[in-house]
Amino acid sequence: MRLFIFLLTLSICPTVFSQQTSEPIALIPVPVSQTPGNGHFTLPRNILIEARDQQQLVQTLEDLKKHLSIPTGYSVTVTRQPSAQATIRLTLNSTPESTQGIPEGPCGRLHE
Repeated sequence: MRLFIFLLTLSICPTVFSQQTSEPIALIPVPVSQTPGNGHFTLPRNILIEARDQQQLVQTLEDLKKHLSIPTGYSVTVTRQPSAQATIRLTLNSTPESTQGIPEGPCGRLHE
């Protein structure tokens, strides 16, 4: 019986892990746009975050540094200077938009 359960588990596992999803990537806050590509992304051991508007992103940057450095043990550095080597770039729009990043649908919009 154990052998049967083991073999059944082995036959199910590859199909579960190989499924592709066509749903959008869940990010908070919702980005204005995203373009998923093929392949995968691997964080480097030295993560560089470029954030020119640091005054408005202080808490976000601290949270991001913790969420990236603690589980991985990688070094995370934040810079205000533009860098071609930046792993992550955070930018704020110069003019806010009232509907920016709010998904459409019954749960996506607040009643106006």
